[in-house]
Amino acid sequence: MNGDSMTQAYRMIYENETMLKEIVKHKLLEAYALLWRVKSRVDRTMIYYHDIVAYLRKCKPPIEMFIDDERQKLYELNNTRNKICHMKLIAQKEYKRLEICHLFVLSKTICCCQQEEDFA
Repeated sequence: MNGDSMTQAYRMIYENETMLKEIVKHKLLEAYALLWRVKSRVDRTMIYYHDIVAYLRKCKPPIEMFIDDERQKLYELNNTRNKICHMKLIAQKEYKRLEICHLFVLSKTICCCQQEEDFA
């Protein structure tokens, strides 16, 4: 991978993490309103990628917008994410996997935001 590809990979990882956090927050706000941090028992330090992905599975109420295969792909992306964040080159196969994950996370985020606008 070249420098431009690694820059793009970092951008996609950053966007994935940010969008996943927003989806979790949105779904918990939807379920618990302003008491979402208390009722959902979300740790305010849920900042690590692997924690966010794990929370997609264990969240109450469950976040059902991701199918099992998508959650598994996000989970498997953790090693690639760590390489990118520690400035190690990734293989083309890892980059493609990241692109796939980025596309479906982006589509879920757009869907989530669209539903929010529909209720406004």
